[in-house]
Amino acid sequence: MPRCLILGLAGASCSGKTTLARKIANHAAQSLSSRSEVISMDDYYWEDSSPRHSRDPEYGFANYDCYSSVDWDRMLADVQKWERRNRSPHSPAVDPMTPSLLIIEGIFILNCKPLFDLMDCRIFLTLDHNTLKERRCTRAYDPPDPPGYFEKYVWPAYEKSLNEVKMEEDRITFVDANEDTPDELFTSIYGRLKFDELK
Repeated sequence: MPRCLILGLAGASCSGKTTLARKIANHAAQSLSSRSEVISMDDYYWEDSSPRHSRDPEYGFANYDCYSSVDWDRMLADVQKWERRNRSPHSPAVDPMTPSLLIIEGIFILNCKPLFDLMDCRIFLTLDHNTLKERRCTRAYDPPDPPGYFEKYVWPAYEKSLNEVKMEEDRITFVDANEDTPDELFTSIYGRLKFDELK
């Protein structure tokens, strides 16, 4: 059978998920000679004009910090396509001698049960309120967050997501991302991953 691993990397906004996903993918490609790919939830948001968005009743802007802001069907289809291409022993795209790694990253990916069940390993990066707020305020968004957006949407969405995934805490590794630099976070997490399955 082809050797492959699907890693889910979720957690707070501004916790370093995207940077970490790229570092893991690059390192695995070099150290394990794996085919490594990253699928980011950010690429599956509905268009800003979509009626599927939940909108702020006062200002009318789309709330991107909620589960329904994502086209989960399209994202799931792309992950399933990767799985068929890389896990089937009959796939012409698969070299059984070359391991394959898929990293799925995004704030709500562990809240999507069909995606959750496809993952072999799951990481959730946690942040406290002050750290998340500080990082969110210093990151440049286009357009910028409207006034009060963090307290009204970002933090409640994070708490809701975290409380939901804690129901599966025996299948998730929770990592405190408050203090570590990106390199320190990578070092602490990389060794916990089930890369023996790719060797």
